[in-house]
Amino acid sequence: MDIRVRPGRPDDVEPIRSFTAATFEWGDYVADRYGDWLDDDRSFVVVAAGPDDRPVAVARAVLVSDAEAWFHAARVAPDWRRRGIGSMLGDHLVSWARGRGARIARLLVEDWNVAAIAQVTKHGWRPVARFAHLTQELGSEPQPTSNGGRRVPGPERLVPAPAAEAEPAWMVWSTSGAAAAAHQLYPVDWVFRTMRVDHVRAAATRHELWQAPSGWVIGTSAEDRWHISWIATTEVDARRLVRAVIDRATDLDAQRITMLLPRWEPLMDAAAELGFAATPSTVYALGLTE
Repeated sequence: MDIRVRPGRPDDVEPIRSFTAATFEWGDYVADRYGDWLDDDRSFVVVAAGPDDRPVAVARAVLVSDAEAWFHAARVAPDWRRRGIGSMLGDHLVSWARGRGARIARLLVEDWNVAAIAQVTKHGWRPVARFAHLTQELGSEPQPTSNGGRRVPGPERLVPAPAAEAEPAWMVWSTSGAAAAAHQLYPVDWVFRTMRVDHVRAAATRHELWQAPSGWVIGTSAEDRWHISWIATTEVDARRLVRAVIDRATDLDAQRITMLLPRWEPLMDAAAELGFAATPSTVYALGLTE
């Protein structure tokens, strides 16, 4: 197989765009983010090039801390799949991360992707955390309390939380079942790293930390979407907090709510009861110390 693995270059973007255009129903983000990744000195983009030096596969690693690397954006052109190219790229990412002092690498695989799961487990990756991508079109949630078909707001409202709330929120989360289910991990833009109290403080500084009597969330609003990447609550309060998330989305005139959360049973039960659809995925880890 005449394949050469090399670092990515700016002129690779259009070939990559051509073989990633149909990755998902809506397309793919890889080509749009590719230039930023090349400019990021914390990351390494690698491609597999065919005989004409045209990329037929791509993958990226990024250092999210001094000890942690995240692998993602692995794509192989359809005509080149099942030839071990993904494993070749993975080996190069492992060598790069290890050479920069990372002690562990992680990646995310959707639970339906049997082929990818078989590939990573064959190379020693082990499952460490189970997450779910939860989605709801606004207004589609059940109406447990209604008045003429109109949804009645829940008993709580989310309001912006000051930085002083970061430590109480962190203490609740770090000792909860959610933190255990998450393996203490936190996603930012689908890139996971170990959660620290400083991350909560930074969210408050960005005005992305919200609080209600039942707990705290980190939520961001972009275009018509309200996205939740972190929830700190108790087992008995989870449903009230998820309902407050829906009400806040209504206040923001969002058309869609998305949440990327650990599969902690109280959260999953609340989300299901309140009308969220769930796509399960699993974080796998590989130790890099020899």
